[in-house]
Amino acid sequence: REQAKDGLWLGWVVGCGGCELRELPEEQGIPAMAVDMHIAMVNACRDQGFLCRHADSIAYLREQPAGSIGAVTGFQIIEHLPFEQLIALFDAARHALCPGGVIIFETPNPENLKVGACNFYFDPTHLHPIVPQVAEVMARQRGFTHAEILRLHPYPDDHLLHGGTEVEALLNKELFGAQDYAVIGCK
Repeated sequence: REQAKDGLWLGWVVGCGGCELRELPEEQGIPAMAVDMHIAMVNACRDQGFLCRHADSIAYLREQPAGSIGAVTGFQIIEHLPFEQLIALFDAARHALCPGGVIIFETPNPENLKVGACNFYFDPTHLHPIVPQVAEVMARQRGFTHAEILRLHPYPDDHLLHGGTEVEALLNKELFGAQDYAVIGCK
């Protein structure tokens, strides 16, 4: 499909990666498109039958008619962007979103000490961790209302300390809490 229903794209995936998350809107009958700068990722999505563009996501969002998209999502991408590009992504998404449209940007959670001190750096293309409160303030400063943080993917229970002491509870939170978070904002 080259066009969405009534000209409104309801889903938009920035940085399509391996297309795993690109499948979700399709399963629900939501017209969606992915955009990625890496041709191998684009080709992988196209090979699976998904609509995907090889382009810079920020530039592509800026080129879209104002208010033409219902949601812009990016999973594990904002930690790869320099600050100026991160602001540009928020601004380009806001431009393209219709009133009531949403952004969802998921990223590793540096509040989790294992993630912030070690696991974040397994990917050498990560620039820097983004503290959840900073992402929330960014979303609000760029004009998104109802911005909130959703903490995701805690370690499984078999990693937790089970003695019931306050120290163990604190260690469980700091070491085995949410490995990722999503900043969610509405236009």
